[in-house]
Amino acid sequence: MTSPIARRLAFGPALLFDGALATELERRGFDLAGGLWSARALRDAPELIRAIHLDYLAAGAELITSASYQASFVGFAAAGIDEAEGARLLERSIGLAREAVATAGPGPRRFVAASCGPYGAMLGGGHEYDGDYGEVDESAIADFHRRRLELLLGGGADLILFETIPRQDEALIAAELLEDLGGRGILSFQIGGPQRLGNGDSLRQATEELQSLASVVAIGINCCAPSIASAGLDRMLEVSLKPIIVQANSGEGWDGSGWTPAPAGEDLVAEAQRWLDRGARGIGGCCRSRPETIARLRRLIDERDPGPQSLA
Repeated sequence: MTSPIARRLAFGPALLFDGALATELERRGFDLAGGLWSARALRDAPELIRAIHLDYLAAGAELITSASYQASFVGFAAAGIDEAEGARLLERSIGLAREAVATAGPGPRRFVAASCGPYGAMLGGGHEYDGDYGEVDESAIADFHRRRLELLLGGGADLILFETIPRQDEALIAAELLEDLGGRGILSFQIGGPQRLGNGDSLRQATEELQSLASVVAIGINCCAPSIASAGLDRMLEVSLKPIIVQANSGEGWDGSGWTPAPAGEDLVAEAQRWLDRGARGIGGCCRSRPETIARLRRLIDERDPGPQSLA
């Protein structure tokens, strides 16, 4: 039976995702230093995460992403957090999102996605952008994802959102784990250009490889400049029968130590108009986007299709 999120992506107006979490944590005074990055707020400032979720819902987001992108048992262990506490924090990430949805009250149907960052995010140094994982083999990548995926799938999220995947092999590993565990998810690529993933793999080939897997309800692009996302979307649409979602960043780049300025002319909302025109079924923001960004995207979607936002 088709899931509600799959029906919504296939038949409703474009689904509006939320925007960046870390940007808002930092703006509100939370120190992101350390390997856990935004996931440390699950332990130290859960009320701040809940407030940010609520701000995105108030801006019109229909899908809220849990604060678990950087949360993994490997990362927790490196920070001195034992497995039992790590499991509790992963469960808390979904609970906070669910609480925010419940608090937001009546409105269109809203979904919660459990965020899973790539193996490279745990490594640090910007390797979620270049896909350079060193000598690690596929079994190690699978083990890294499996442990938290088993927990997140039982935690009450509507689906898994694998984000910023820079390698074709990791995307297939994630999709096959979802198949094995009976889960459903969105696989979202980090692209280094209009035709390639972060590590140089073919975007077209990576998109084709996921087409036959029922566990993958949609394929996406996230955390690249808006103009690059537009070009990448064109490549994906050439071969994908699955819905495609796009969550670009502000256009600024991450070099492993800080943000570099966005090129002149980058405008996430202006590019989002193009994504919708070309057939994207979901849009949202990534790094450096804010609730104000999502509110502008909400207006863009509503101007195009003022009808019901949700399908049961």
